[in-house]
Amino acid sequence: MAKFVKVGRVGDLADGQAKVVQVDGQRIALFYVGGRYYALEAACPHEGGPLADGVIEGLRIVCPWHGYDFHFKTGECGLDPPTAYSSEIRHPEVKRPDPPPDRAVLLPRNLRLRGSR
Repeated sequence: MAKFVKVGRVGDLADGQAKVVQVDGQRIALFYVGGRYYALEAACPHEGGPLADGVIEGLRIVCPWHGYDFHFKTGECGLDPPTAYSSEIRHPEVKRPDPPPDRAVLLPRNLRLRGSR
């Protein structure tokens, strides 16, 4: 079973927003788009541009420095795609209805890169 690290709370990001988080020393750009969370390496592989500051177009983020675009689910791009990470939402068990559960956005520790060799 993977160990997870809390990187935020549900509601911290509005639709179309992003922030950079640290997971085991790695800078990860966390995006909230269309009701889902996505995570990519924070730096564009082209020249290190800040992907969290890019423009969201559908399920793609466009790097603000040189316009390279990357798919949130796969990291796919024509040039050295950044790694896409899985994310999930969990909340603690609540035995009484008040207060509402503190739902957390979690990323796995010791990230295994999709498509890594």
